[in-house]
Amino acid sequence: MEGQVRNAALVVGLAQNYLHNLQDISKLIDDLASSTVSVIGAIDSLLTCFVRCNFLGPKIEEFHSNAELEQIAVKQLSLDGEAPYSLAKLPIALWLSKTLSYSMLNQSTQMTFEYALFYLECLYLHQCLFGSRRVPTLKSELDWLLAKVSPLDLPDATDSEKFTFLQLSSYLAVFYYEFALAETLRTASGHLLSLELEFSGTIFLLRGFSRHGYQNEGSGESSGPTSRPVYKASNRLRIGN
Repeated sequence: MEGQVRNAALVVGLAQNYLHNLQDISKLIDDLASSTVSVIGAIDSLLTCFVRCNFLGPKIEEFHSNAELEQIAVKQLSLDGEAPYSLAKLPIALWLSKTLSYSMLNQSTQMTFEYALFYLECLYLHQCLFGSRRVPTLKSELDWLLAKVSPLDLPDATDSEKFTFLQLSSYLAVFYYEFALAETLRTASGHLLSLELEFSGTIFLLRGFSRHGYQNEGSGESSGPTSRPVYKASNRLRIGN
C-alpha cells in the first residue's frame, strides 16, 4: 500500500504542473512515460487511494494535495448542475484516474480491457459521489463504454475480469432503471463461470461518508452505492441483501 500511496502522490504532483490546463491530459501521460510509474499503475494507485480514503479507511495522513487542484477536480466531477458529495476525500484521485482511463481507452491498442475496467470502476465511484441522484451524463458514459467494449469478444481478458465487468455494469444498469440491459449482463456473467445469478433485496445500499473520510454505517447522509458485490463460491448466487 505504501508504494501505491507514493505512486498516487507522484501523479498528483505531476498534475500540479498543469494546474490550469488539466484537460490536456496528454502532457501528464508524457510525464508518466518518463517516470517510474506506468499509466496503468498510476490509475490503479489513484483508485486504491480514493477507495481507501472514502470507503475502507484509514485516512492516508502522508498524502497531501494542492487545495486548488482539489477544487478544480470537484468542478470537473460536477455534472448536470449537480455537485459531488462535499465530504469526499481526494477527488483529484478519482478525476485523474477516470480521465487517464478514458484517454488511454481511446488511444491505446494494448490492454484495452484493463483500461475499460478501470473506467467502469471510475463511473461507479463517480456515481457514488451523487448518492441516490441519478446523473444522466454518467448513464450516457456507461452506454458509450458498453457500446465500445464487449468483454466477451476480448480473448486476452480472463473470465474473472469479464465477470467483474459484466456484473459491475449490471449493477449500474439496475441503478439507472435499465432492467432489460441488467438482465442481459447478469445472464452473460453467470454463463462465464457456470453460475446461476439472481438479484435479491436492494442492490445499492446507500450509506454516508463519515467526516473522517471513509464510510460510516451510522451516518445519515447518503453517498451512493457502497462497494462491489461479493461473490460466494457456489453454483447459485444471490446478489444483494
